[in-house]
Amino acid sequence: MTSWVVFSDLDGCFLNEDYTYQESLPALESLRKHKIPLVLVSSKTEAEIGWLVLELGLKSPFVCENGGVICWNRGSDSIHERRTILGRSRVQILEFLSTLKPEFSFRSFADLGVDGISELTGLDAVQAGRAAERQTNEPLVWDDDPVRLEAFQQRIDQEGLTLTRGGRFWHIAGKVNKGTGLRHVVDHWEAIPKVARTMGIGDSPIDQPLLENADVAVVIPRPSGEILIQIQHSQLVVASVPGARGWAEAIFQVLDGSTRDEVNHG
Repeated sequence: MTSWVVFSDLDGCFLNEDYTYQESLPALESLRKHKIPLVLVSSKTEAEIGWLVLELGLKSPFVCENGGVICWNRGSDSIHERRTILGRSRVQILEFLSTLKPEFSFRSFADLGVDGISELTGLDAVQAGRAAERQTNEPLVWDDDPVRLEAFQQRIDQEGLTLTRGGRFWHIAGKVNKGTGLRHVVDHWEAIPKVARTMGIGDSPIDQPLLENADVAVVIPRPSGEILIQIQHSQLVVASVPGARGWAEAIFQVLDGSTRDEVNHG
């Protein structure tokens, strides 16, 4: 049987826009049945993903803040057992962003606070508080003229940081991304067979490095039907519907020719 590891974004993929995931559960149960690990890879924080990991009963590592933090979850009640920090510290990022305030108009999570994050995302106060607990990544809302993004990007590049568009926000981080997160897990997680194939699932440009580093790239459309990831990949799958339903559809589509077939005929 082919060994697989699935690396997936959360918002707009495993999770719908309203953060529900019931439509993902049939595919998740299929992954469990065939002992295929699901590694969540998100811009979300350790606090945000950790609660979901516990809720779902996942025992795999998970990648936070776009590859800045790897949490080596062991499936216990404590999600804070061991972590690897790959990215630039949030303190350093915020110090740099403060120098750009006189020149550009934007609001980062530090500016928004829990109330502002809640208003923009629809999260309740507890959930917004978890979203604010960042270590290596700072989301922001761009309030300036879109034309000025290029100059902003240049300043970010000069500082050795990265600016990437997510589903809702722009993200400032160090020289890490979801692809480096995938590679770090593959290289350092002893539970992954050396011959395992990787599947990367995402819906926005910030997910592109994840898909580029996976053996199979899965693109989930946005709720509008728009495809935000433009990628050249030898094994590319584009789901026909957005969100959790499209996520489940893609999982079954990719595994249908390997896992299911081998289980039925092995």
